[in-house]
Formats: sequence, C-alpha cells, structure tokens
Amino acid sequence: MKRFTLIFAWLIFEQCVFAQEDGLRVGTEAPALERVEWLYGDPTTSFEPGMLYVVEFTHLDCKPCRVAIPHLTELQKKYAEKLKVISVYSYYPRDRRTEGQYKKDIMTLKRQMAEKMEYTIALDTRDGGASERWTGNRIFPMACLVDGEGRIAWTGLGNVENLSLAIGQLIGGDVNAEQLQDRQDAFEVAYTDAAKKLKIQPLKEILATVDSLEEAFPERRDQVLRLKFYTYLRHDREEANRFVRQTQHQWPDWTFDSAIFNYGHYDGLDLSLALENIDREMRGNQDVLMVATLKLKKGRLLIWAGHYARALELLREVELMRFSFTSMTDTAMEVSQGWQQVALFGLASTYGTQSASNWLAYYTASGSLTYFATTTILNVFEGKLADEQQGRLETYKKKQMEQRQKVP
Repeated sequence: MKRFTLIFAWLIFEQCVFAQEDGLRVGTEAPALERVEWLYGDPTTSFEPGMLYVVEFTHLDCKPCRVAIPHLTELQKKYAEKLKVISVYSYYPRDRRTEGQYKKDIMTLKRQMAEKMEYTIALDTRDGGASERWTGNRIFPMACLVDGEGRIAWTGLGNVENLSLAIGQLIGGDVNAEQLQDRQDAFEVAYTDAAKKLKIQPLKEILATVDSLEEAFPERRDQVLRLKFYTYLRHDREEANRFVRQTQHQWPDWTFDSAIFNYGHYDGLDLSLALENIDREMRGNQDVLMVATLKLKKGRLLIWAGHYARALELLREVELMRFSFTSMTDTAMEVSQGWQQVALFGLASTYGTQSASNWLAYYTASGSLTYFATTTILNVFEGKLADEQQGRLETYKKKQMEQRQKVP
C-alpha cells in the first residue's frame, strides 16, 4: 500500500500547478529581479521587449529541481536567440546553510554539471525576497514564463515538459498566454481526476479515461503514458510488463519515475525493465548526487533480485561518488554502509547457511553491523533466514534500539 501511495503522490505532484494566492498571476507585469546575487551569467535587471524569460525558483536539495537542470539547458540552447533562462536558488524557511556555503555548493554543482548547466544562476536573499514576491511562498521548483511584453505568460510547478510546451507554443504564435494557461489547467484537472480513479475504478474503465486523455491532449504523450503504466501496475502486473517493454522500445527516451523503488523492489515488474528505466534516467546526467541516488536504487533492486556481487560493486561506487561531492552526513553514511552490509550478507548466503551465520556472528559480536543493515536484512530476507540467524538479528536489533534510546 505504501508503494502505491508513493506513486499516487508523485502523479499528483507531477501535474500539479501551484495556485498562487499571493504570487504573480498570468497577465500581470513581471517585477524586476531585485536584491538577488548573480552567481553565473549576465545579470537581468529588466526584461527586454520581444524576449521570453524563464524565471525558475529552485533549491539545491530539491530532487525535481536537479532533474530539471539539463532540460533547462536544452531549452536555453534550443531558443538561444529568443529565450533567457534564469535559475534563482532560494532558501527553505529553516535552511541551515550559510550564504557562503550555499554559494560554494551551487557553484560546485555548476562545475560538475559543466555544459549541462548552462544558463544564468542567481541566489535569493535568506528571507526569500524574490521567490516570495514572484510565487507567494517557497515551493520548489516553481517556474514563471515572462512573455515579450514583460508579462507573466505561464506558471507551473515541477514539470519541465509543461514549460517546454508553453515556450514552444508562445514562440510559434499558436496561442496567447490566457489560452495556454486555460489548456494547461484543463489538463491538470483531467489528469488529477484520472489519477484518483486509479484506486477505485476497474481497469477497463480507467484505461478508457486515460485513452480519452491521450486523444484530447496529444502534446502530453509522455505523462499520459506514465499514467497508463501506473494503471497497469495497480491492476495487472503482467500487462504492466508488456506495456513498459513495448513503450521502452517505441520511445527510447521515455521513463517512469524510479521513485516507485524507494521502498525496495516492486513485485511483479521485470528486473530488466526496471534497470533499463534507471539507466535511462542516468543517461547523460552529470549531476553526481543524482546519479549516485539512481545507482543506489539500482543496487537495492539487484539485492532484492539476489544479484549481490553486482549490487556490492555499485554500492561502493555510490559511496565514493557522494564523497566526491561533499562530506556525507552520519545518516547517509549509515544507509550507504548498511546496504553494502546487506549485499555482503546476501553474498555470504550464496556459500551456504553456515557461511551466512558465521558472517552474522562476526559482525554482531564486533558491533559493526549498523542498525539500518540489521532491520534491512530482516526485511529483505524475511522468511528466508535460518532460525539461528533470525534469533541473532532480533537480539542484536533489540540491543541496538536500547543503545539508540540512550543517545541524547
């Protein structure tokens, strides 16, 4: 149930457009970007007539924001003579980063992304002066599209596909800003309604709704295909596999969101299809932390599938990648080492029950088995552990819990 809740939440977020009660509305004049510090690219103190501007409010720790980076660069390159992309990094209300550290981390990401992050970059004030004025609060990533007359032509949360469509239609002269926003809003309502029906309607009825959505909004093909995949995944795993295999073959760049694997494997989805999807998400991605996160998911899937040696190799690489960007927190370190220990236990188990038991005896006696690894082994190998192994892990887990409770 937890996994489907995650899918449903992502579906709604993917299509969500933030209703700005206090922010700028379509048709209003775009204010100047004041008080921001320009970190890369030419400052934009006013909006040039005839040019389009994407003003994106973002945060370094926001996953959808980082996913959007190469896509924003593609838009900047594609419409270089007609469009300027500006990414304004802002703070969460309780952000602990100092201004100096934030600037350093942003520019480190810029160096690592190189040509994949090639647009203007700025830093907001700590009180979120620019983001509050433009969007009404600090929800990231929020993008505003400014038209050639200096007015807000489109706003959207978290979806570069929608932004790309809006830019293309405005440059092509197919629609005006009001028509563009109206069509987007209509799609959001229809999509959200279809996503909600996933939980309550029979498969045949939901597919009919999704097909009508695809017919009415052909420009949203990729999003509708994801919705169709999640529909099959909810109701018919065999058909979900067939659909993914066919869609991956037909559309080389199509992906569903690998966040569905955040809690482990997904029963019924072929391993090869899941790994191919993650590989596609990594393809061309120069964001070290994003690639590390995706490789971690790949390693976890391999553990669930029993490919422990391959998983261990990947997980060790993940740890090195994360260290190359910044020092790891204690929690991140425990998770990283924990998954490696799970892979090691699985590898030991391939040599027999006694080998795995000896491995557990050594790691628990030395106190080097992390709490994360203890609980994860119990989860991943549920129903497969020998009685002695189960008992040792349960006892060790209880001891670990007592120790953790003593820590202030």
